[in-house]
Amino acid sequence: MIGKIERRAKIRAHIRSKISGTAERPRMSVFRSNAQIYAQIIDDVAGTTLAAASSLKITEKMTKKEQAAKFSFLMVLVPILGEAFLGLMKGEFSGSGGQLPVSALLTGFFAAFVAGTIACKWMLEIVKRGKLAYFAYYCIAVGAILIVYSQLG
Repeated sequence: MIGKIERRAKIRAHIRSKISGTAERPRMSVFRSNAQIYAQIIDDVAGTTLAAASSLKITEKMTKKEQAAKFSFLMVLVPILGEAFLGLMKGEFSGSGGQLPVSALLTGFFAAFVAGTIACKWMLEIVKRGKLAYFAYYCIAVGAILIVYSQLG
């Protein structure tokens, strides 16, 4: 029976017999391990690697907690920006019917940006320290207050 390494070598040889990179159209090679991903742009005619990138340098600088926090933050940005774009396309951001001046909208945008940046840095520091229990207590308290408030109003 053919082993895993021999099978992979056979597949690689078959692919390489069909694909070759040139200076005009280089080939891309991607290798994914359990922990990292590596990519190379290769010119086979000259026998050189034109560009290379990997996730190794990124993960060397960050801990797993930092990676998780940054990844979850980036995951949240996509639906927020998508919702904002849809609202913009529907005309929902007309400034309260055109009654607010542009300066008030810009001031609100700047204040929200500063507050959001500070909050994100604060959350990343909490995650780095691993003291998420405090944040959980905060979320429970705020959630309970909001539920009570919504039932009263």
